[in-house]
Amino acid sequence: MRKILFLVALALFVLASCGGNGSEQNPDENTSSADTIETTVTEQGTPAEQSIKTSYAEEDYQFPKIEGKVWELASYTMDGSSRDLQDSSILTMTIEGDKIFGSGGCNSYNGGVQLQSDGVIKIGELATTKMLCRNIMTQEQVFLQLLQEAQLYSVNQLFMEIESKNGSLSFRSGI
Repeated sequence: MRKILFLVALALFVLASCGGNGSEQNPDENTSSADTIETTVTEQGTPAEQSIKTSYAEEDYQFPKIEGKVWELASYTMDGSSRDLQDSSILTMTIEGDKIFGSGGCNSYNGGVQLQSDGVIKIGELATTKMLCRNIMTQEQVFLQLLQEAQLYSVNQLFMEIESKNGSLSFRSGI
C-alpha cells in the first residue's frame, strides 16, 4: 500500500512539475531540441525502465558536417610516428552542441567542446569510466591525451582530422 501511495505521489509531483511556468507553448511551433523521458510500466504498475532520449535535427547544429555523427578512429600519430589500432578496438567520438562523448575502446568518456568556424577546437577536461581492459589501455590513454590536447580540426563528409601539439587523430564517419 505504501508503494502505491509513493508512486501516486511521485506521479503527481512529476505532473505538477511538467505544468510549466504558466506560459503555454503552441504545439505547432518548432523546437530546436526535444528531451523526452520514456518509462515502461510493468503489469503491477511499477516503473521498470526509464531512459532519457534527446533528438536533434541536422538544421539544429551549428556544425552539421561534424555534429550528430559517430566518428570512428581510423588511424592516429603520436610524436611523428603512425600508430596501428589494436585489433577489434573501436574508438569513437560524437559531438553535439557543446558536448563531446564516445568510447576510448574500453572506457566511455564525455566532456565539453568548443568548435570554431576557422578550424579551432577546444576540448575541456574529459571524464571517463574506470574499467581496465587488457592490451588496449595504452592506446586509449594516447587517444584521450591527443583528444584533450586538440587544437585544430578539418572535416569533409566522410573524414575528420584533429591536430594536437603531439600528434593527430583521423576519424571516418560511422553514421
